[in-house]
Amino acid sequence: MRRSYFLLILSIILSTAELATAQWVQTNGPIAISVRCIAVSGANIFASTSDFSGRDTLHRSTDNGATWTSLNTGFGSLVYSLEFKGINLFAATSGSGGGIYRSGDNGDTWVKMNNGLTSTAVYSLLIDGANIFAGTYYSGVFRSSDDGLTWSQVENGLPKGTVYSLAVNANNIFAGTDSGIYRSIDNGANWSVANTGLSTASVYCFTISGTSIYAGTKSGIFRSDNNGVSWVVADSIFAGNVIYSLASRGTDIFAGTKGNGAFRSTDNGLNWTNINDGNLGNTILSFAFSGTNIFAGTNRTGIFRSNDNGNNWSALKSTFKAFTVFSLAYNGTDILAGTGGAGVFRTNDNGANWVSFNKGLFGDYIPVNTLVIKDTKIFASTFDNGIYRFDENLKNWTPVNNGLINISINSLIFNDTTLLAATYGGLFRSTDNGSNWTVLKKDLIDSTITSVLSTSTFLFVSNKVVSRSSDNGSSWSDIGIAWSGSRVASFIVNNKYIFAATYDFGVFRSSDDGATWEAINKGLIENRIYCFAVDDSILFAGTAAGVFRSNDNGTNWVAVGLQPHTKIYSLLIKDSDLFAGTYINGVWRRHLSEMTETNSVTEPIVNTNTIRSYPNPLSGSTTITFSSDATGFADVVIVNLLGNEVAHLFSGNIDVGEHSVTWRNTSNLPNGVYHCLIHINGQLKKQSLVLMR
Repeated sequence: MRRSYFLLILSIILSTAELATAQWVQTNGPIAISVRCIAVSGANIFASTSDFSGRDTLHRSTDNGATWTSLNTGFGSLVYSLEFKGINLFAATSGSGGGIYRSGDNGDTWVKMNNGLTSTAVYSLLIDGANIFAGTYYSGVFRSSDDGLTWSQVENGLPKGTVYSLAVNANNIFAGTDSGIYRSIDNGANWSVANTGLSTASVYCFTISGTSIYAGTKSGIFRSDNNGVSWVVADSIFAGNVIYSLASRGTDIFAGTKGNGAFRSTDNGLNWTNINDGNLGNTILSFAFSGTNIFAGTNRTGIFRSNDNGNNWSALKSTFKAFTVFSLAYNGTDILAGTGGAGVFRTNDNGANWVSFNKGLFGDYIPVNTLVIKDTKIFASTFDNGIYRFDENLKNWTPVNNGLINISINSLIFNDTTLLAATYGGLFRSTDNGSNWTVLKKDLIDSTITSVLSTSTFLFVSNKVVSRSSDNGSSWSDIGIAWSGSRVASFIVNNKYIFAATYDFGVFRSSDDGATWEAINKGLIENRIYCFAVDDSILFAGTAAGVFRSNDNGTNWVAVGLQPHTKIYSLLIKDSDLFAGTYINGVWRRHLSEMTETNSVTEPIVNTNTIRSYPNPLSGSTTITFSSDATGFADVVIVNLLGNEVAHLFSGNIDVGEHSVTWRNTSNLPNGVYHCLIHINGQLKKQSLVLMR
């Protein structure tokens, strides 16, 4: 029986084709990662990153941040703090495989240094002469005097809780905890509370400037001029603001806030100025200095650099992982992308460069699901922060939610000069470009509207049923439809047809203004449809399994790329290109001419010998070898049969030739068939793997 099972598995491996997407080109973003900490040593800059898919990676740059290389650290967890001691770089991590790691070769190789640690959730590091201090979760502070070979607990007087930050000033060591500030004057042997004047408990960061100590807390910045004996509010401008990062250089102090960007003081903290130029993200997690440059690590918007003391910031292009894109729109030469948590990005060169376009968008988490452009007006809807309008004169976004009873928005459209908003509280209308909103139909107030469509004769709204109005929303009638119970993600009109994209039953078409509908799914391999785009008579559909095309109004569909595991949340046709916004892979582009009837529209087969794996079947680990005929970016992931990622093996630049990665840590996975997906310069290669113990 076991032999039969093995032969069946072997046949699956040999018959699995590899699909390539050579015609699709991945643009350079939008990049949306969180940069928890940054460290600088000579020409080497290190950044700890995390993206929305849970990938925690350490990157290194040797050219001032122009390009980055993903380091194969083996941590398996997020790096919360990085500190240099001589040639040794120490990394504090938390999570599976956490603790403290050390590298003596600029991050090429790492050794776990946990001897004596009773907690492997380490959030902060401090270098003080020959000593290294580590702040942990619920185990206080640890100290090492032998470059991390051994650790001893030094927690006498510390409360049970998290030590978020550590700092030293003269002979005083300070610990920022979730119970306030504690100070030690005997090298950490004993600690005493130093909270006089503090109005909050959680202390996330410190910096020293002149004779003063600054503490960033859950509620602003506090300053002590007497080594922590007492604290005063540094500036009321930060009242109620969470401060995640502080850094100082000379008389300049930089402060990173949650949701309100970066601030700078040039007079040792007496006065502060907001230095967000519209590019820098809203939440700043870290700062670092290198020569005349300042680096800022942000939450969900990547890493930025300033060479003029923070007056202007530029996003650094890199091999960082691209982000989820829910919506696409264009305005002249600009393409706008609404992301799944990092606000809006803009490009004016078809995706070669993306910049943050978030000035005025409020919050730490900004998912933008719809972008609408009408004449010179740009509108963005969010899942939980309502609707924003871009002010061309002020060059920023302003909220326009007056009259909305629910600011969870699903979609926006224009009906001539009227703006319609489908919300979790019903359908709303604005006749003054969003300044004021009124409910369009009273009995829709308590219903969730997922999509809205305007035709020359009707309005349509959908939740799990479709309602139609012929009098601009004064009265409505429900339409009995075949997809009852499934939500409609979007509508589109092409020629005499209305098309509906459903989450569960594929595509539906109506030729009689929505009175009747028919399913049109021939050729589709996935019933979850997210979006449409139309180019003359050609209809494109974005699905949970790539992009499909129909040139006969949906009667037949053929695959035109980004299969088989790419979710397409948004489509945009601009000039001669089709743009696709994807799940965690940013924006892709393909020429429309490549997807016409006379051109190849199916995915070419890639020879299976371009990827090798041994052993396969595997019982523990396997080494995967692949080759590339050009330099560029490669990303290697393992997914299960549902397309869910179970391991991320590599992400970074590669040279021409053969490369190998190893899939380890399979002990928590069930037996079965998995796929190794290798993206190289816009091409996807796939190898089936069988885990069998």
